[in-house]
Amino acid sequence: MTTLADKIAPYAAQFRRDGFVMVPDLLAADDLERYGAAVDEAVARRKRFDNRKLGEKTPYE
Repeated sequence: MTTLADKIAPYAAQFRRDGFVMVPDLLAADDLERYGAAVDEAVARRKRFDNRKLGEKTPYE
């Protein structure tokens, strides 16, 4: 019997290795559109007064 821990183990290992993970079909297409738009709006609002070049920012910016 496959447990939940067995199913997520490869994703956990990839996250530890790469710092991110993509899980296919985790969200429906309409959810992706809604969340994507919200993230785009939040990023635009946060950086509207930030005139630094990309090389001046941390990897998380």
